[in-house]
Amino acid sequence: MVQPLEKKKDYSPMILKLIILVCLVATGFTLATIAKKTILTKTRPNVLGDKIKKELNKSGPNLLDEINTNTQAWANEILGVATKTINRTANQATESISDYVFDNTVGNLLKQIDKLPEK
Repeated sequence: MVQPLEKKKDYSPMILKLIILVCLVATGFTLATIAKKTILTKTRPNVLGDKIKKELNKSGPNLLDEINTNTQAWANEILGVATKTINRTANQATESISDYVFDNTVGNLLKQIDKLPEK
């Protein structure tokens, strides 16, 4: 019976961890957008935040716009960092998978060719 020369590396735990990580990040983004939509759609006139908002509108209407702009800038920065992390993780996974495929196909073929007797 022919046995393989080297044991194959098992990448399935790493791939499973990567899939779980991507799912967790996607779930986080989804829950954040759902929470944001539900909070923004509910209006409560007796909440202290509305009273403060009215006071701020009286004292300085530009202040709320500035706070909103800064908050959006921070959110975009956080989103950029998260996107870079996801892209880096995906690139590493792609490289690992391509190395694995190469090692198990072309690499083994080249090893077998080297073992052939010369004429």
